[in-house]
Amino acid sequence: MSTQQVSWTDSFSQAQGAIQSLTTILPAVPQPVTASENPAFALLNDPELAQQISNHICQPDSGAGNNQLCRWLYDTFHTSRIDLQLVVLRFLPVIAGVHLSRVPLRKPLAGFEAVLLAIYAHETASRKGQAVTINISDASHPSVYHENKHSHKTASPELHLVVVSPALEPQGTIRSTKRARIIGWLLSYIIMLQPMLRILSHCLMGISKNNKKHKELHEAACHACRSLYARALHDINPKAILAIGSLLKLIKYQQTGVDHTELPVTNVIHL
Repeated sequence: MSTQQVSWTDSFSQAQGAIQSLTTILPAVPQPVTASENPAFALLNDPELAQQISNHICQPDSGAGNNQLCRWLYDTFHTSRIDLQLVVLRFLPVIAGVHLSRVPLRKPLAGFEAVLLAIYAHETASRKGQAVTINISDASHPSVYHENKHSHKTASPELHLVVVSPALEPQGTIRSTKRARIIGWLLSYIIMLQPMLRILSHCLMGISKNNKKHKELHEAACHACRSLYARALHDINPKAILAIGSLLKLIKYQQTGVDHTELPVTNVIHL
């Protein structure tokens, strides 16, 4: 009991310290964040704060080595608190996108690169030079996802080793020849549950719900997503929370009947 209390107190104080540091960088940190009883949760979920940080990342000088927000993101990730690391991962797509857009402009990017390399080095060390692999069944045998009318002599399908993510090479800097691979991996970092989510994504988006069996499969996939999300929140798994949360948003969009990919029809011509 005492160990858990110390751990919770340490997490709370670190999150409070992160908020206090952020108040010296942003013009006005929202009051619900500064007064929250769960500061790490507030840092992650407050929409006004997220917009402020995103706007700051997009400023012309945001990627420089002396940029205070980049320093804050770097220090926050190195607290080694999963709930605070998740805050940094939330802004990874924005950082990567702005970073790539400024490479041809030859602007200072040391601040962005420090944050990106911190995340990359963290995963490189945790893997200990090993690739991420899974065993999958032979697709020529029937499974719960598909049928196969051909009979097979073997009773059980053979397993095939699939590399989900190759072994990572330690990188001290982001060189031009390595930039695409490093940033590409970083973007996939928020989704190492890829095989499972690909199956669920297909069940949610790739089938016709007019068929009764397909509708049942769709409903089962929705239930699986909600269960996985609850488990990810319980385990405070940053990668799973972000990835499964995106699938839950797709489910919500389906239920509302709004197609956000559809271009609006208008009589105004923009030049």
